[in-house]
Amino acid sequence: MDWSTNLHATRKREIELIFNGCPPRVFPAALELGAGDGYQSTLLEAYVDRLVLTDMDVRRILGRRSDRVTVRQCEAEAVGEAFPAAEFDLVFSSNVLDDVPNHGLALRSSQG
Repeated sequence: MDWSTNLHATRKREIELIFNGCPPRVFPAALELGAGDGYQSTLLEAYVDRLVLTDMDVRRILGRRSDRVTVRQCEAEAVGEAFPAAEFDLVFSSNVLDDVPNHGLALRSSQG
């Protein structure tokens, strides 16, 4: 099994564990910090009506745009400045903090 197949299997399991029992589109608006290649975003879409994907490098996820999905280049520490307070009902991130220099700032910024 190659690394991306293994990574995608892990990301799929995370979504299953976190959202187990949630109805479809339960969250009106969601923000994903550090979308990476966008694979987990495709799974997250089932639980949100409108999804904004962010990453420092959006080239891998630009093709994920749709009428319900928007892609924005944004670092995790800058989220508080990039979006209005209380715009999102869910802020989701998976395995991004290890890449963020200022963990406290990133967590405070995502609280809106």
